[in-house]
Amino acid sequence: MIPPRPIVVSPRSEVTSRRLAAEIPGVERAGSNADVVAQANLAVLAVRPQQLDDALAGLHFSEEQVIVSFVAKLSLTELTRRTAPARQICRATPLPMIAMGKGPVVLYPRLDAVAHLFEGGGQIVAARL
Repeated sequence: MIPPRPIVVSPRSEVTSRRLAAEIPGVERAGSNADVVAQANLAVLAVRPQQLDDALAGLHFSEEQVIVSFVAKLSLTELTRRTAPARQICRATPLPMIAMGKGPVVLYPRLDAVAHLFEGGGQIVAARL
């Protein structure tokens, strides 16, 4: 299990990041994406595919970090290459019904630390290729 830390959000969306930090206890707004990654034991990539290059520019991941990607059309091979030297990497596809606790949440591969994030959101499904 990953030790708990504050949730640190990217300043990429000025309005949203400030609102989240103001409204949700335990959420902090970082000064940059690099600051988010530097503080993270688990990093979530949640951008559109066409935004990925800009979002990853200048970021340096560590071997110990867990990487979770919500990015559509990004293969695990490409994700692994772009987040090296991180070794625990997972693609996640939470469907909208998780807001009502009805899932499913598709993970590939299944990582316990990532599955834990979605507890109560419905059924965790580990995809196999």
